[in-house]
Amino acid sequence: MCLKLGEIGNHLIFVADAHQNRFHNPLPGLFAFLENEIRLQNDFTLILMGDIFDMLFGGVEYSIKPHQNAINQLKKIAQKRRVYYLEGNHDFNLQPIFSNMVVIRRENQPAIAECGGVRIALAHGDFAVNRFYHFYATCIRNPYLLNFLGGLDVCCKGKIFEQVEKRLQKQKISYFYGLQKEFIEHRMQLYDSYEVEWIFEGHYHMQGGFLQKNEKKYVGLPVFYCIQDCFIVKSYNRLFFIYSPIAQGE
Repeated sequence: MCLKLGEIGNHLIFVADAHQNRFHNPLPGLFAFLENEIRLQNDFTLILMGDIFDMLFGGVEYSIKPHQNAINQLKKIAQKRRVYYLEGNHDFNLQPIFSNMVVIRRENQPAIAECGGVRIALAHGDFAVNRFYHFYATCIRNPYLLNFLGGLDVCCKGKIFEQVEKRLQKQKISYFYGLQKEFIEHRMQLYDSYEVEWIFEGHYHMQGGFLQKNEKKYVGLPVFYCIQDCFIVKSYNRLFFIYSPIAQGE
């Protein structure tokens, strides 16, 4: 069931698919940008679109330790600005970790919100993929299973997490290549029953994925891991302005 958030502000900062890990840390530039925005007293809402961390699971101690500094920095930002964290397929069961944020689980996505009165849909993007993936995603997010695996990993002194981490390191993270227009049209069909004007998704690592069909507009957010950039959306009198702040040197 989708989560209805109501009005979340007219100045949104989106970050998608940073895949931060102990070998690759793309987040310091983001934190510097956000801290500067706070210092300038610029109001904003931070939207974390999932897969911010390559492996972060609530209940699995060894998945938390490598990211503790970044976790603390995000929690510090959440003390001063509103933060929404949409769980991805690499980071989930996060509410115990980020208690001062609004954490949106996969089963509550897409989340429906308003940005300056404009209705938008937010999702990491890994819902409605196929039955096998849904079964896998549901099982792996089970808190009892995570606690069991976390306890087992502690007994093994982190060896289980270490092996999974090594396997992930072999996977190349890159942009989506393929029939992007046809793929976006397929994704947009999943939102036919939602009365929204804009759709924002991560997960698919699109390079400027945008499509307008009838009254709906779809934005496939690029992968932060590759470009180390976030995207700002501002709404003024129902007009949307979308731009990339870090790349423009703000």
